Amino acid sequence: MGVNCDQLCISAQNLAHTIPVIIKRWMATLAHPEWLDSFLAESKVPQHCIIVGISERDDLPSDIEGWGHLRERYPAIRFALDDWGSGHNDTARLVELRPEWVKVDRTWLVKAQHDDAAKVLLRDFATWARHTQQPRVILEGIEPVDDVQLASWCGITLGQGYLWGRPRPWEDLSWPHLDQRTEGAPISFDAG
Repeated sequence: MGVNCDQLCISAQNLAHTIPVIIKRWMATLAHPEWLDSFLAESKVPQHCIIVGISERDDLPSDIEGWGHLRERYPAIRFALDDWGSGHNDTARLVELRPEWVKVDRTWLVKAQHDDAAKVLLRDFATWARHTQQPRVILEGIEPVDDVQLASWCGITLGQGYLWGRPRPWEDLSWPHLDQRTEGAPISFDAG
C-alpha cells in the first residue's frame, strides 16, 4: 500500500534535517528526474536526507542513463538497492551503480539459516562491502533472535524486520514513536 503524496510531503517537512527519507522508485522513473524535482520543491526535504530506493525486481538494463544523470544532478542524494539477491540485479550491476545502501532480501537470510554455503556467501558479501566502503548492508526480514545472531556472525550490523515491530497504517504512526528510533536511521515510504 503506497502513501498519499500529500501526506508524504507534509511528513517529510516535519522530518526534514533529522531523519533520512527513503523513496522507492523503479529504474524507468530514474530516466525522467522531473518527479524528484517536484518532490524536492513540494516537500522542502534537503537532498542529504533523501535515499532513492531501487527495486531489485526491476529488470531494466543497468546502463540506464538516468542513474548517472541523477548522481550529477543531485550529488547529496543517496541510493539504495532494495531486495538485493532476489531479482534481476547481479553483482556487476551492483558494482556499476554503487549504491550507498544494499538491503539484502530475506530469502538470503532464510537460505543461510539452513545452508552453510549460503551463510558463508552472505558473510563474504558483507566483508566485501566493508572493505570497499561500498555499500552499507541492511539485512531484511529479521524475525526471531536467531536471525540477529546470524547477521552478527556475517558481520552485518544493520537490519529490519518484525523482531522490532510490525507495519502499521500511516494514520497510526505518531512522530514521538519515530523520535525513539536510532538517530539518523532512515524511514521508508513506498511512494510508487
